[in-house]
Amino acid sequence: MKHALLEQPLRRRPLPKRRERLRFAIALMCGALLAGCSQTIGVTPPPPAVPSDFFWQAPALASGINYSILRNGSASDHRLTSQDGSHIRDAALGNAVSMVAFVGPDSVLLDSMGTNALFSLPAGYFFGSIATQTHSSVFLRDSIVLDVHMDSVKPDSVVYDTVRDTISRDTVTVVQQDTNTVEGGLLLLYGSHLDSGATWLAGNLLGPGLGSGIPIYATVLDRIDSLLIPPAAAGADSTFGESFRIRYAAPTGALLPVYWIAYYSKDVGPVLVQQYTSDSVMERAQILGPP
Repeated sequence: MKHALLEQPLRRRPLPKRRERLRFAIALMCGALLAGCSQTIGVTPPPPAVPSDFFWQAPALASGINYSILRNGSASDHRLTSQDGSHIRDAALGNAVSMVAFVGPDSVLLDSMGTNALFSLPAGYFFGSIATQTHSSVFLRDSIVLDVHMDSVKPDSVVYDTVRDTISRDTVTVVQQDTNTVEGGLLLLYGSHLDSGATWLAGNLLGPGLGSGIPIYATVLDRIDSLLIPPAAAGADSTFGESFRIRYAAPTGALLPVYWIAYYSKDVGPVLVQQYTSDSVMERAQILGPP
C-alpha cells in the first residue's frame, strides 16, 4: 500500500518570510556590485592653471635669471632682474627697464616692450591701440547793432532821437576730434583660457602700414606634463615640468608675417620664446638658468 502522501504531487514548502527578505537583499547587493563594475572610471581633470605659476617668480627675479637671446644672427647673454616683480631690468642694457609685467590672479600682461625684450618687435612697431577723443569748444561772438538816429528841427522844438546800442551774443560750438595712440601690451597668460585649443585676444599690433592696428590672438597649442628642449649652452637647463606652448599671431589672412611661439613652465616662467618670420625662426630668447 502506498502511502497517501507519496501519491500527492511534490510541493515546495514556502520559506519563512525572514529568509525571503535576506535572499532579496543579497540579490540587490550583487546587482549593484555588477552594475558598478560595468561603469567606466573617468579621468580626473587637471586643476585649473594659475597664470602666475607659469611666469617669473619674484625670488628668482630678485636673484637674477639668465637668458640667451639670438638676434640678427648673433647670441648674447641677458641677465634679467627685478626688485618689485614688475619692472624687469636687463644687465646687458645697463640695467635699464626692458619690460614691465603686470601679474594678477587671472592674467599676466607684458607691457612697454623694447626692441631688446623677449618678445621683440621690428623697429617702429609696438602693442597698443588707437583711440579717438572728441572735444567741444565754445566760442562767443559779439555783434553790435546801432540804431540809426536823426535830429529833426522844428520851428518850436528840437527833437533828438535816442541812440540805442544793441549787443547780441552768438554762441558757436566747434567740435574737434583728436586721434591718440594709447600704449598697450601683450596678454601673455589668461587664467580661464589655459587649456589646449583655447584662444583669446592678446593685443593690438601697431606700426607702419598697419593703420589702426592688427589684432594678435593667443592660442594654447599644447599643455604637457613635462618639457624637454635642447639647451642653449652647455650646462643650461633643458628639462622642465608642466608646461604650456602658446602661439601669438594675427588672424589667418592678415598681412603680418611675424608671429611668436612661447613655452611656459610651472614655477620657472617663459623658458623659450621664438619669433617667426615667414614660418622661419629669426629670433629666439631661451633661458639659461639662475646666475
